[in-house]
Amino acid sequence: MKRITILLLGALTCLSVACREKEASDSKPTHSEIMGAPALDKGSDQLQQTEFTAYLDFPITSGKNLIWCATMQLAWNELIDKCGEIPKGGPRIVQELNRGIVTKSDLDDSSYVAVVGETAEGVVRRTQRELETKFHEQASPELLNEDLPKGLVAYSYLFKDLSFLNHFLRFNSPMEFLGFQALAFGFSAARNAEEQQAAAQVTVYDYRNSDDFVVEIKTRSSGDRLILAKVHPDSTLHQTIAQVAHRLLTKGMPPQTEMRMEIPLIDFRLLKDYDELVGLRTCGANPIVLAQQMIRFKLDEKGAKLKSEAVADIASADVEDHSPPQLIFDKPFLVIMERQGRPHPYFALWIDNSELLVPFVEEKPKQ
Repeated sequence: MKRITILLLGALTCLSVACREKEASDSKPTHSEIMGAPALDKGSDQLQQTEFTAYLDFPITSGKNLIWCATMQLAWNELIDKCGEIPKGGPRIVQELNRGIVTKSDLDDSSYVAVVGETAEGVVRRTQRELETKFHEQASPELLNEDLPKGLVAYSYLFKDLSFLNHFLRFNSPMEFLGFQALAFGFSAARNAEEQQAAAQVTVYDYRNSDDFVVEIKTRSSGDRLILAKVHPDSTLHQTIAQVAHRLLTKGMPPQTEMRMEIPLIDFRLLKDYDELVGLRTCGANPIVLAQQMIRFKLDEKGAKLKSEAVADIASADVEDHSPPQLIFDKPFLVIMERQGRPHPYFALWIDNSELLVPFVEEKPKQ
């Protein structure tokens, strides 16, 4: 009986560890080299306050972070295209993935690779060649290798680099996020010329008070949007994103002169095993033996980047605020990465605690 192995790797403003080192000294850096080493590198079972979701319509739990990336859905869509819809009646994750809400149409063709094929027919090497061609040999896949069990492979890879044209200020003092001392970036109210250039990249939407607003930060990547929303969440991630999308339809304004913006740094690489998919039979009643996702995400004063992989292997009412307006992300907020004009994002992160934030460590004075 054939086995099914699904491995998913996702990274936002992030990069995975390269499986190969570039030999030519004049070559461009790999995606992994662009990202650098993460501040946090753990398996999901080592986290107490963070949940992963493979689908957007996942409930938001008070006090919990929630991470989603499109990679799992892209790989699942490849399986469905090859094998037909996965049988209904299984766990909710199967029902939601079968809906196929997020598709390739939510991405630009230059940012991803998604394939399906048999290992015996050379799908691994074919995919590696496609990655090298599309990403100019910068791709650094971790889950795609010749050691995969023989059988049908569905694979997806996603990389995004949303760098800022003008870097923001990294503060030399901590910001408090729900009592946690976090490393942060942004701009001050009394801005110098350099900070003013960075602040000009920010558009503020529907500012209601210091705990309820949406901002968009312009990046070098035309066609992509980086949105941060300090809002009260709806019941699910999907509904919260829809709420933010509605507020983005209002007229945007530049930051006011007295506004200060502080955003905590986020820099992680996390690995998630979807045990609830193991044993599910599909593609001729063959069981899935492994379902895995890795997400590497980084958000700092230089921008946001995303790298994500997925592989499936089948082996043979508000109160007005009169205080000075501020853009301080010191309470739960949402990070969205999406294509302009597309119906769904390709990455979303709800931050509701400090588990994924980079702690502030005061530098010791040089001797």
